[in-house]
Amino acid sequence: MIFIIHTEKLKSINIFCGCNHKMVSFIEFHDYCHSNPNPDYVRIFDNSIKVLPECTYMLFDTVKVTVNNTVTEELLKHAWNISQASQSESQFNELIHVVNECINTHSVNKVTVIADKFEPYMDDKNKEAYNVMKTQGIDSAIQHMFTRSDGSKRSYAEMRSLYG
Repeated sequence: MIFIIHTEKLKSINIFCGCNHKMVSFIEFHDYCHSNPNPDYVRIFDNSIKVLPECTYMLFDTVKVTVNNTVTEELLKHAWNISQASQSESQFNELIHVVNECINTHSVNKVTVIADKFEPYMDDKNKEAYNVMKTQGIDSAIQHMFTRSDGSKRSYAEMRSLYG
């Protein structure tokens, strides 16, 4: 889940992301892979997930899910294990990489739709952190906000004093 909190004067916008709450549905993952300019994404999706009638997908020919089910590594790993590893572990890891990329892209897009409107009102530190989030993802932005310019770690209090 992503929370955007802005101050009364809109000088800062804080972006918090509970990493365990980032999620996409199977239909969002399907659309992400099939609209990606890299043709490998379609291959990766189609080798692991089959589209069935009635708004369902079949994972590794073993587990049936609906288009609105959440894509999780645990669910994919479970289906992969049940299938007695019909794909190699490297192919499975390739799928997980694409899933994580989709989740990060989807999470960033949800935030930027709202936050772009407030960017002109951000101070320089928040603009810099926001730019990191837009270009490198939420996890990188959080790391950026907790890292001093010399590379050492900031305390939570220091991060809050800079980013609101």
